[in-house]
Amino acid sequence: MSEKLAVLGPPGTYSERAAQVFISTCAHSMELQYHNTIDDTFHAVSEQCRYGIIPIENTLDGYIQRTLDLMKEGHIHILQEIVIPVSFALVGNVDALEQIQTLYVQPTASGQCRAVIDSLIGIQIIQTGSNIQAYQKLDRDVFGEAAIVPQHMVDASCRRFHLNHVTDAEENCTRFIVVEYGDFSDPNTTGEQRMRACFFVVPDYDEPGLLYKILRVLYQQNVNLVSLVSRPTRKQMGLYHFYLEVNGGAEEKTRILQALETLNTLFSIKMIGIYSI
Repeated sequence: MSEKLAVLGPPGTYSERAAQVFISTCAHSMELQYHNTIDDTFHAVSEQCRYGIIPIENTLDGYIQRTLDLMKEGHIHILQEIVIPVSFALVGNVDALEQIQTLYVQPTASGQCRAVIDSLIGIQIIQTGSNIQAYQKLDRDVFGEAAIVPQHMVDASCRRFHLNHVTDAEENCTRFIVVEYGDFSDPNTTGEQRMRACFFVVPDYDEPGLLYKILRVLYQQNVNLVSLVSRPTRKQMGLYHFYLEVNGGAEEKTRILQALETLNTLFSIKMIGIYSI
């Protein structure tokens, strides 16, 4: 398989920035292969690329549900994670904010910039497939049009108006995962570094206290649960599986592995990754 890295494109995105961070840690060069959707990026890992960069969580929006579903359904495991600061700007073919009539914005960016969007009264909002597409809409130089774009694009922008850092929180970040084809096998942890374990618990029944059974195992092993997300099984209304992440230091690795072993005796478990953070 060629040394290619599947990335959610086009060039200039935060996914590309995460890819550049990953490549800088590799001992060899790697070709970026851009894809239009998370689904396309995910599936390319098994068909065309050795690795993929997939967004999984944002400070403001929380977990990306589609990423979780794809990990549950596919044969992909996590090698590491990369956290990228995310900030947006508003640029436009206007002289003042109140002159904006049409705003182009990618849905994820829209969810992270609600305050500035809600302040624009009576405008038309048009969703785009990517932040780059939103920016390119302004190339027609139509007065009254504006776009929300990654902050790093403003430095190269010649638009007549821009408003910096319109993200709802200054500390906004997106967590990306580096994935590789194949089911999880061995923990990817080294030395004394902290570790994260990511896995699905897949009950085949529903009963009172089901979630308590899961949490009790983690509590008894003194394992730190940092996230718990329920996702529909798509088989029956009211039947869910659970995505969990637990963290710990090197001294807690044994307890984490013991907790996972116990959970696997009670439920079906799908491991997604154990890696250093």
